[in-house]
Amino acid sequence: MVNRLLKSAKWFTLFSFLLLLVSVVSYVNANEDIEEIYDPIGNNMAELPPEGSQTVELKENGIYIALRVRGFDIEPELKLINSTGKEYLGRSPVWLDFPRVGVDDTIYDVVRVFEPTQNEEYIFYNEGNNTLWLIDEVSNQRDVSQTTSIFIFSIGCCLGIPVGVIAFILAIMGWRKGLKGIDKGVKMDSSLMIDPKGTEIKIIKSPSEVPDPFINKSSNVIKQIEKPEKDTKWEDWDNQ
Repeated sequence: MVNRLLKSAKWFTLFSFLLLLVSVVSYVNANEDIEEIYDPIGNNMAELPPEGSQTVELKENGIYIALRVRGFDIEPELKLINSTGKEYLGRSPVWLDFPRVGVDDTIYDVVRVFEPTQNEEYIFYNEGNNTLWLIDEVSNQRDVSQTTSIFIFSIGCCLGIPVGVIAFILAIMGWRKGLKGIDKGVKMDSSLMIDPKGTEIKIIKSPSEVPDPFINKSSNVIKQIEKPEKDTKWEDWDNQ
């Protein structure tokens, strides 16, 4: 039983290692695809130069991010105005709205985030002096999840980690059962026995050599007690 548990733990460990290794290789290969998807210049809804404008359609429950190249300290002057003339302000970026890196290693900072509650068309105005890019974040994340490398990476992680946990549990179970077996005395085979403290090994070559610990009641056991010889020397001396 102990050997089976430990052997299973080894196989599960090997399987988990291979899955995680495939995941790492897939993620490294996916980096190039991820950079292309998140590159604002190559994948955007709108690219507005200074004083430019463009009509965009924002969908309900979507996440839209306005980006600009890092290095500008002034506030971006952008506006989203719907068909009725109402301005949609959006919100300021938080720590979850991480900067983006383009394929040419250019860093883009998030300047505004829009999360509409209904489908509507807006006119996107750039009234500043630097170029702005509007990104469909939900669409980008969907494209990333559908790449083959990311799919393999996800499968490898989802299977590799649980399999590794199972291997660890089996190893612990085998180790504990092994310790219990040693405490009780483990019979290695038909001719080898280890005592509970592990300090003595008895080797039995033939079962016939093992003394029977029980007395056979059917056998006649005659115990002869020899009487000591009587010393008569002192009597002879006294009779003289």
